Parts: sequence; C-alpha cells; structure tokens
Amino acid sequence: MRMSIVVATRNRAEQLRSCLDALVRQDGVAQDAYEIIVIDNGSTDGTEQIVASIQRQFSQVRCHYEGRMGLSIARNAGVRLAQGDIISFGDDDAIPSSSYVAEVLASFDDPQVDCVGGKIVASWPDGAAPGWFAPKYGNVVGQTSFGETARWMKRDEFPFGGNIAIRREVFQTLGGFNEDLGKRGQNSIWGEEIDLCHRMQEHGYRFFYNPKALVRHVVGRHRATERYFVESLFGKGVTEGYQKLAHKGKAVFTIYLLLKAARLAMTSVYYLSTGTLQSETGRFQLRCALAWYAGYLHFLAVKDNFGSACGLPTRSVLQSAIRNPNSEIENLHGALLMISYEDLASHNGLNTRIKGIARELSAAGRRVEIAAPSYNGRGPETPGHFAGIRVHAVPVPNIFSKWRIPIVTRALSVAMLTLCMVRRLRKSAGPFAWVQSEQVYPFLAACLLARKWKARVILDDPSLLGLFVQEKLRRRRVLRPLLKRAVERFETSLWRRADCILCSSQRTAGAIGERVEGAKTTLFRMCNGVDLSEFTAGPDGGPGNRLFFNCSVPYYQNVAALRNFLKIVARFEQAGFHDYSAVIAVNDATALPSDVMHESALNPRVRLLSNEKSLVPWLHESDLVLLPYEKGHLTTAGPRLKAFEAFACGKIVLGTQEGLDEIPGCIDGHNMILCSDWLDMADKTMGLIAEGETPRKQRIRSEARRLAETEYSWQRLVKAYDTILNNR
Repeated sequence: MRMSIVVATRNRAEQLRSCLDALVRQDGVAQDAYEIIVIDNGSTDGTEQIVASIQRQFSQVRCHYEGRMGLSIARNAGVRLAQGDIISFGDDDAIPSSSYVAEVLASFDDPQVDCVGGKIVASWPDGAAPGWFAPKYGNVVGQTSFGETARWMKRDEFPFGGNIAIRREVFQTLGGFNEDLGKRGQNSIWGEEIDLCHRMQEHGYRFFYNPKALVRHVVGRHRATERYFVESLFGKGVTEGYQKLAHKGKAVFTIYLLLKAARLAMTSVYYLSTGTLQSETGRFQLRCALAWYAGYLHFLAVKDNFGSACGLPTRSVLQSAIRNPNSEIENLHGALLMISYEDLASHNGLNTRIKGIARELSAAGRRVEIAAPSYNGRGPETPGHFAGIRVHAVPVPNIFSKWRIPIVTRALSVAMLTLCMVRRLRKSAGPFAWVQSEQVYPFLAACLLARKWKARVILDDPSLLGLFVQEKLRRRRVLRPLLKRAVERFETSLWRRADCILCSSQRTAGAIGERVEGAKTTLFRMCNGVDLSEFTAGPDGGPGNRLFFNCSVPYYQNVAALRNFLKIVARFEQAGFHDYSAVIAVNDATALPSDVMHESALNPRVRLLSNEKSLVPWLHESDLVLLPYEKGHLTTAGPRLKAFEAFACGKIVLGTQEGLDEIPGCIDGHNMILCSDWLDMADKTMGLIAEGETPRKQRIRSEARRLAETEYSWQRLVKAYDTILNNR
C-alpha cells in the first residue's frame, strides 16, 4: 500500500460524509493503493454510524477512536495506524478533487520529494466571499495557493495542514506533530503543521507544490464572520511568537517583533491618510493586523509562564519540546549516521560496504543515513535517497588535489572535509545515537557531530596511517621514521577517542588493540559481506581461462596488487602461454600510475575497465579471480569484499595471505587457492587453466558459493551490528 489518508474529526458527521465520499471515489488509482483512516476525536453525533455505512461499501476505510482531545494527538494516532509509505492529512470539512490521490502519488514518484502540498480553495456558504473579506487573510479558512505551476517550494514556504502529504520515514525521524500545538477544543492555538514543516526544513527535507492536488475547503457560516477571523489571527500571533522563539532564536524573535511593529504603524498611518478605513475591507484588514500583533505581544508577555497562559509548555522546556516532541514516536536508540570520505558516485569497495550495511540495517528497522562528499561540485541543498535511505551529498572543494606533497595534501584535504561535513550536517541531519566514520579521514567530523548530539562514535575499518607514510616516503631515510612515529602517535590518540572500532582483519585488530589498551574503546572483528541477490552464481562450462581483477585506486596496496597482476600476465607471455584473457576493473582509470596504464595497454589480451556500475556481468564471464596482494601490506576490507563477490558468483579465487587467510572459513584447495606470492600465483593459474574442467574445480566453486551464503551475506553482518547499536 502506497498511501494512507488521515482524517481527524469531531462532531462534524455531515461534513465528514462529503469528505469520505470524495476520497473513496478517486480516479486513476486502484482502491488497494491507498487507505483512509478516520480518527474520531471524541464525537457525540452520528460520526460512528456514517463511517460504518461507508466501510460496508469500501474496505479501505478504517476508523479509530481517540479519547484524548487535540488535532495533533489525533493525527499522531493516525500516523501510528497508517500502513502506507506516504501519509496524507485532510480536514473533515475539505472535499478533495477526484484526481487528488493520483496527483499526490505522481509527485512522490520523484525520490527527492519528501513532502507534497497542494492547492486549497475556499468554498463560502453563499457561493462568494463576504464583501469585507481580504484575500491576504484567506489562510485563516485554509485558502492556499502558490501559483498554477508545479514547482519546488522556497525556503519558509510550507503547505497548509488541510492538504499535506509526507513520507512515513519523516515521522520516524522527526517524531510527528507536536501535541502541545494545534486546535484543542475551543482554543485558538495553531501551528502544529507549520512546526513540523520547520523541523523538516531544519533537517533538510524538500517540499514540492502540486496545484493539481486540489482540495475544496468548505467554510461554515460561523467561520464567515469578522469575529472568527480576529480571534483566529490572535491565536496565529501567539503561535508565531512561539515558533519564532523556538526555531529562530531570541534575536530573530525580537527583530521580527520590531519589524512587525513598524509595519503596523506605517499601515495604520496609510489607512488613515488615504481613507481606506472608510471601507469594510480596510477596517477588516486593520482589525486583523492588530489582532495578530496583539497575539504576538501576548506571547511575549506570558512566555515565561506559557503553560498556564496558553496550555503550552513553559519557556524552560520550549526548545526541547519543539525540537523533540513525542518521544514515544521518535526513538534515537540505534539511529546511525555513516560518514564517508568517498563520493558515492564512485563504484568502489568502500561505497559497496557502506551501501550494503545501510540497506540491511534500514530493512531491519534501523534509522540509518549516509553522508558523503561531493568533490568539485555543488551538492544538493537537501538530502537525496538511496533505497529509501537519506543521503547527504556535502559539497567539498578539492583544491589540494594537484599539490605534489602527499602528506600535506592529505592533511589539508581532511581538514577541508571536516569543515564542510560539520557545517552541513549540523543543519541538515541529526540527532543520532551513533556516528560512524568510514576509515579514519572523516573521523574528526564524526567526533564533532557526536559531541553535538551526545552520540557515540564508531570507527570502521581504519587503515594504518603509519604504513601510508612509510610507503609514500620510502626514499626519505631520515624523515620517514620521524614522521611515521609522529603519525602513529596521532592516530593512536584518535583511536582512543572512538567508542567502537570495526576491524576487517585479525592482524589490524591486533595492531590497534595493543595501542588502545586501557581506553574505553571496544574492538569488533567484522569482515565484509556481499549482496547475494545481486551477486548470483554465474553460468558454468566456460573456457576456464578468463582472468579477473578489480580494485579501487589510488590506494597503494591496491596499486601494488595491480602491478603484481600485470607481472602475472607478463610471465604468461614470457613462458609462451597465450591461452588466456584478462579483465582489470578499477573505479577510476585516470588515477592509475602512467607505467601501469602503459603496461596494460601493451597486452592485447588485457582489457581495462573504469568505474563500471556493476561488476556482476564481468564476474559471470570470468573463470578465475586473482587477488595478488603484496606480502607485508596490511589491507583493509577491500580485498575481502572482492573475494566474497567472487565466492557468491561461484568463481575460483586465488589469493595471497594478505587477503584470503584473514577470512574465517577459507580452506586452501577446498573453496579457494592460497598462494605465497605473485610468482606462485602465476604458476598455479597456468596449472588450473591447463587442467580444464574437472570435479575438483567444480567442488571449489560450489564450496565458495556455500561459504558466501552461510557466513558472509550482509544480512548476517547486521546481526553483529545489533550487538553494537543496542549498547547505548
């Protein structure tokens, strides 16, 4: 079911009948695509009987009795009962057009849309508005229009509560309507939907206006009076004072008060000097302006005792009540923000790991969001989505990439990443219970954000920066040991600040464990996983001589492994062995060293691929997957990810100790082939090709697939995450 429509009602049985008659007879959409939930908020008229009569004809109508009085309370009850991915709210005295549901659903076909508002026209009791009415105050009776063209809504442009639809995940994040706001009995306090929209805007959600999602709001005779407008605008003034102080702060609240006072004074002078007050409309407008300002001043006078004066929280709990209302709906327990240092558009191992974990955690009911940089580009101002997961693309200038000093370049790039991440995510994300840094580069940003949200920090699969320094400065015999020692001390201080560190290899866990001993940090061994629905067993019966290697560059471990792969095929040529073909897949071929590019281009049997969206077709066409990682290189989760993907596709994997012997369950000759170095791998590869199709090779492929299915699916990895995230 795609959509749930929540209609709250109290003692308006006849108006409700007209509303439901329109909702159950929608064009262009099947009845099972949406449901209608009526929340009876203490009615004593014939509401129950009318709803029951409609239910007998239309099964998508449900009714729930909510004894606690209040529009926000009733709507939140509807949210809890809703089964649709999109939740729409309507008034019991509003008549939606026959294409309303279809238009709302069409707007949500764009995954960037988080909230949809439509046009509302007022239907006056005598067919036309009273002579004293001024259209600028039409929102008092729900009249709302942002034009006749569908468009994105501007900042501080919000839909009206009588015609608003929101994705379910927004309520899971923000906690629904503030139950201290909204109509309750005879009070005139407004603004529960505006408060929710303010919080949505603060968290970066996007609003879309569709004028074809039309609703006709029936104005009762008691509302078509000047008295009703004046009383309502007084309540709006009180509510807006509340909103300004809570969402904008004391400075904006005061400035807005002074600006409104100046405008009111100028308007009064203008009306007096031009004779506008001689007309009914002029007098009506001045009364409305005075009523609104009186309400704003009333809030200023009673804000310190706001609860007793207006039935709202006292000022001491104002901020917390407005930002985190209804704790029973919003539960931060286990909420996780994953911060990457790689652009998510890049198809590399790190992004595969992030997306795989996030997708399965979300499917298991966890609130998960991803933040990733958008280098050399202006990321969207509001989050996008991946598989229903919010993704914050944070613009990060890549101004240091051409510098020739690698250590300084990396340090400055990390500082820029930290600055941009913290500035954006403080405004558009949070709060979370956990913040996860993907490797060490976004770790400082994760710590700063965790401090703001009082969250805990996970450091996922950190590489050892000391080894990076050793590799980059291998020719600087004096500088290398000094700088390596300084970097190792620095990274140790970082590790000791993490609440939890996830290590994909036992050797990495051992090296880190020695340096964080005695700290609060907890270490978990967590290998990579694989999506078994994507990486399926490939066809058997191939020629058996097709080789495959893939990696992310420019990481030195992967570049070294790629050079070893090219040494293997070069040895084939030297030995006069030409019965093979090879595919090399990298995330960015432009980042390869020139000698590697040149050597791969010289061999006509080697094909180089760059940033392929999916590796599955190439794995299916391959027979042997080679992972010739260099002895002594401490690798991160990347090599193990490549192994799992090959296992899942039922391929024979040949790997060195630096990759495969860190994977529990790998047995040489049973489900993989272990090699001592690239030279040994070259000899064993030629032997396997010459062997042809044999029962031994079939058994290795079958056992490799079984290992991936039983031990290394992302679903099994989520169970390990539950242990961590439940430990708040």
